[in-house]
Amino acid sequence: MYRFVAALPLFSLLAACSSSLEITQPPVAYKTVKQLPAQSYRGDAETTIRTRTKTNEGTRELAGASCTLSTTYTESQFQTPARVLTPNLGPATPTAHLKCSTGERAVQKNLSSHNISMAERSSKVRASGAGAGIIGAVVSGIVAGVNEGRGDQPTDVHGYASTTLDMSATADAGVK
Repeated sequence: MYRFVAALPLFSLLAACSSSLEITQPPVAYKTVKQLPAQSYRGDAETTIRTRTKTNEGTRELAGASCTLSTTYTESQFQTPARVLTPNLGPATPTAHLKCSTGERAVQKNLSSHNISMAERSSKVRASGAGAGIIGAVVSGIVAGVNEGRGDQPTDVHGYASTTLDMSATADAGVK
C-alpha cells in the first residue's frame, strides 16, 4: 500500500504532462485571399493546432503562440490552442503552410491535405474487426481495402491532420 501511495505523485506528474488545454473559443474562420474554385468547394473542414515547449519538468502545452495558417486561397490568424476552419476542396485541397511564433522564436511546417472521411471509415472498419479474431481481422482488412480502393467520394471531407508544433529552442525541423 505504501508503494502505491508513494507512486501517486509520479502518476499525477505524468498526467499533467499529457493533458491538453481546453479550447473554449469557436473555430477560427479563414479569410479568402484568392477566389475558391467553385467546382471543387465542398464546404469547410476543421483542424486543431497546438504548440508545446520543453521545460525542466518535461513537455507542456504552450498557450498564446501567434500563428498563421495559409494556403493558395486562404489565410487564418489565431493564437494556440485553436480549432481552425479550412476550405474542403476535395482532392484539390492544397498544402497549407503553418507558422507560429512566440517572442523571437518562430517555427513553421507544411501540412499536406488528406481525405479525412476515408481515413475515419478505414479506421472504424479496422477497429471493428480487431476484436473478432483472425477471421474478423482479415475481413475488416479486406473491407478497409475496398473502402480505400473506391477512392474519393463526392461527400468526403478533405483537410489537415491536427498538429502540435514544438516551440522549444531544441526543435530542429522548420525552425527559423
